[in-house]
Amino acid sequence: MLAIVPVNDPLRGKQRLSGLFPDDVRAQLVEAMLLDVLDACEQASMLEDVLVLTPNAAIAPRGCSVMLDPGQGHAHAIDAALRKQNDAAGVLILMADCPLVTGEALDELANAATPLAIAPAQDGGTNALAMKPGNLLQPAFGVPGSSAVTMATARELGIRPKLVQNLEFAIDLDDSRDIERIMGNGATTRTATLLARSGFALEPTP
Repeated sequence: MLAIVPVNDPLRGKQRLSGLFPDDVRAQLVEAMLLDVLDACEQASMLEDVLVLTPNAAIAPRGCSVMLDPGQGHAHAIDAALRKQNDAAGVLILMADCPLVTGEALDELANAATPLAIAPAQDGGTNALAMKPGNLLQPAFGVPGSSAVTMATARELGIRPKLVQNLEFAIDLDDSRDIERIMGNGATTRTATLLARSGFALEPTP
C-alpha cells in the first residue's frame, strides 16, 4: 500500500500557532511532525512506499519520493496524486501534523480498509484514510466535516466505509490544547521534544 503524506511549506505552515510560537519554531514543528509521521510509515508493515506532497521539496528527507504541490491546498494536491497513482492497489492518505501516530495504528487503518477506512480528526475533518484500490473514490479534504462527506460519497457508491476512532490519528497540532495533549501523552517524538524545548508550559493539573 502506498502512503501519501501532504505537508505545507514549513515557512507557511501552522499559522494558527502564530500567537504561541515565532516563525522559526513553527517551521521546525512542521519538519518535526513530518519526520515523526514518516517514522511511523516506515514502521508500518502494510506500507510499501511513501509519497510526500509538498510545495517545498526541501522538507522531504533524502531518498523520499516527492510530488510538488502547486499551492492550491491539500485537497487539490491529493486529487492530483491519486490521479497519478491511479493503478495503486491501495492508498493510505495521512496528514503530516499527526505526530502521535504509530506504525501499529497505520496497520490497523490499512487492515480496516475493506475497502474503505476513515480516521477522523477531532473537528470532524479527515486526518487519515485508507482505501483499496487507490482509485476507489475521490475523498473529501479541506471542507468542514470532510470525514462525513467521504462516508456519504462511499454509501452513494454502495461502499460500506469503516470509521476508525483512534486518538493517534485524531490529535493533530492546531492549538494550545493539542500541544498539551501531545506533551501530556509523554511521547518521545521529535515533536514533543521540540515543544518541551520551546518553553511551552503545561497547565498544572488541579
